[in-house]
Amino acid sequence: MCLRSYSEETVGVLERCSGVVVARCSPTQKARVVRLLRARGRAVAAAGDGGNDVAMIQEADLGIGIEGVEGRAASLAGDVSVRQFCGVGPLLLVHGRRALQRSAALCLFIVHRGLVVSTMQAVFSVVFYFSSVSLYPGFLMVGYGTIYTMLPVFSLVLDKDLPSAIVLRHPQLYKQLTKGRQLSYKMFFIWTVISIYQGGVIMYGALVLFEDQLIHIVEISYTALILTELIMVALTIATWHWLMAAAELLSLLMYATTLLVFTSYFGFREA
Repeated sequence: MCLRSYSEETVGVLERCSGVVVARCSPTQKARVVRLLRARGRAVAAAGDGGNDVAMIQEADLGIGIEGVEGRAASLAGDVSVRQFCGVGPLLLVHGRRALQRSAALCLFIVHRGLVVSTMQAVFSVVFYFSSVSLYPGFLMVGYGTIYTMLPVFSLVLDKDLPSAIVLRHPQLYKQLTKGRQLSYKMFFIWTVISIYQGGVIMYGALVLFEDQLIHIVEISYTALILTELIMVALTIATWHWLMAAAELLSLLMYATTLLVFTSYFGFREA
């Protein structure tokens, strides 16, 4: 009766609840409750352990299936699966929180990595009378995006700002994520300004400081570019993992090896 005739009043009550338990209802009614909340712009996580919860789980933004005595229908239909209901807390407060932070950091660094080298190319073209000559050969561009900076940037998925025990003890930390500050327009604008500033300083600084060595401008600016990216990753990391340090050192070692082996790409000439 409430869902059919008083849906607006019902969803108004549900919005003021921190959690909603839908019991002794049909699968369609359970899914209808989730649909009403989502229609109001609410992000809904639905957890269930039986086959009659499948419709509700699939309707929610995050469907959590629990492996219970009623079978595995709910766990197979959900986006994620847990063995017990007590696993929902760590799933959201710990893993969900870290997943959002890591994804945000990874996205921002990928934007930063591409915008820095684009700014350097733009400065190079402007200084040399809008020349269409590429600053770096194709091998160096591919190496910058994969070999030399990929491991440190992707190692950010191992970063964690707080231990799991503290996050579970203070669930209000999760509420900060609902404000969307990690990937807001302000954060994107800040990283865009940082990228343009760093790219301009690296390229223009290399041209001014090493004016008498313009023949080596490629290796000078490229080395500064690689070091800047590695240092930015190191400054962003909150808690170091041994794989992060290994990624930084391995990337630096691979670049040093490239300088010695592929000398023709950096303007070196044998005497």
